[in-house]
Amino acid sequence: MPLEQESTLKMQRIGFLSLPGWHVTLKSWLSEMKQEDLLFAPVLNAEDSEPHWKSLEAEDFFASVDIGIAFSNSHSIKRIPSKIVTSDCEIAIKLISENLKRALSIQTSETPARFASSQRSDSSRKSETSQRSESAQFQIGYRASLGGINPIFDIISNTDVSSIPVKILTNCDGVANSLLLEMENRALSLDESLREIQWRGLVSKNPVKSIHGITAREKLSLLTLHFFGILPSAEDIPTEGLTHLLQDDILLAKRLDASIRLAGKLEFEAGKLRIRVKPFLFPNSHPMAGKGYNAEGIMVSCKDKSDYLFIGQGNENWITLSAIIKDIEAIKNESLQNSVFSKEEIKFSFVGNEAKFYLRFSLENFTSTLSQLVLVFSQNGIEIERIMQTRNFPEVYKEEKNGEQIIILTAKVDEISIKNTLKSVNQEIKLATLLACHEIEGSLNQK
Repeated sequence: MPLEQESTLKMQRIGFLSLPGWHVTLKSWLSEMKQEDLLFAPVLNAEDSEPHWKSLEAEDFFASVDIGIAFSNSHSIKRIPSKIVTSDCEIAIKLISENLKRALSIQTSETPARFASSQRSDSSRKSETSQRSESAQFQIGYRASLGGINPIFDIISNTDVSSIPVKILTNCDGVANSLLLEMENRALSLDESLREIQWRGLVSKNPVKSIHGITAREKLSLLTLHFFGILPSAEDIPTEGLTHLLQDDILLAKRLDASIRLAGKLEFEAGKLRIRVKPFLFPNSHPMAGKGYNAEGIMVSCKDKSDYLFIGQGNENWITLSAIIKDIEAIKNESLQNSVFSKEEIKFSFVGNEAKFYLRFSLENFTSTLSQLVLVFSQNGIEIERIMQTRNFPEVYKEEKNGEQIIILTAKVDEISIKNTLKSVNQEIKLATLLACHEIEGSLNQK
């Protein structure tokens, strides 16, 4: 080993818990960026096959490293430094949860603790994973785990509580939305779209977390932590992935000058947070109806009426590296913030603001069943804005022996009311079958 490189190794305090699959590109970029402390950083228990990285056994590694870097292939690591930067949401959430457990243990043994309580259906409950993130044991930089939307941390850095978000809308999983874009552009099923974009190298070999909405949910959890100082558990975020999404609705949305995209939505009002992840229907003029493969975006509306928008590429390697470097600098400068706003007691709620809905039904005995359907909607106080027959959309129309399919677009209504109405339809109208239900974000073209 050259003397200069050996000296750098001894002086540096940063190390890789593992190298990413793109470590050759990583080496080149670090060299161009003159990131010497990273270029010659040691790697934990790795084969010493790359000339710019030195493998260290665990004892030597943890004796010489203050800040560890964990990529998404670091899940098998049993031990980590107290300061860590990661590009993996799951690792970040696990460590933050561990912080909360330790803080809870310390506060319970010393003084009565003040924690944020988490609420489900307006009933009180306390959850270790929904407690205040104070007295943290680990310092965790998780900017890189947010992928293409991580610059929102720089855009909104004001600690004034008047700037606290009241609504966050984000299509934060570029893999999921690449799948939907492929279904939309090429009229393919979900499985066909997955095989196609895997063949083109646009997604990982097994994007199961994206398909089930888990990646978006994890990113929304970290956004909640950053802006509100509490970490929601998986149970606090109702999540619907892509497995029940039908190709017909993708194509029908296209005819309505709209797109279906997997998105996370957070609403904050009167001390209550409502968070969910599911496929939304966006008009094509909406910034979250992204048309680029692997594109991700976030919109934030704040209490002081300010609005912020950022759109970028998803988990591109250079985005990951840039975010990792920023978090390392923040840890070195003791400026790392896991939450930027003043706290107040916050509860979780499943009751949110009103929205419009897209509904698709199959009706037998069409005329009389449609009359019954309209009556049930009226009795439940649901205003219908438009009714369309799918026979007017030849690319998806399939003749049915005993009935017709219709699309109903509702006026704004809260989600509980629409669920109760659909329950009534199921119980009272045996000849009506619900095929799809999607919340509409924005205003559809009325032509």
